Amino acid sequence: MMLEKNHEVLGVVRDVIVGEDEIKIIFAMDREIEVPKSAFSHDELQKFIDEKIGIIRIGDTYRLRRI
Repeated sequence: MMLEKNHEVLGVVRDVIVGEDEIKIIFAMDREIEVPKSAFSHDELQKFIDEKIGIIRIGDTYRLRRI
C-alpha cells in the first residue's frame, strides 16, 4: 500500500524492511505501506519499532510523528 496525497497512517511499528526502491514499514495493524527511499532513512525508522506513529503524505512530502 502506498499513501495517497494528504492521507495518514497511524499504528505501532513492528518492523522496517529495505527494498530496492522503497522502505516497507510494517504496522501492528498488519498493513504495509511503501514510501520512497528518499522519504526516511532506515536508521531513522528503526527507532520507532514497537511505537505508535503517524505518517502523512502532503503533496510529495512524507512526514512522520510519534503519537
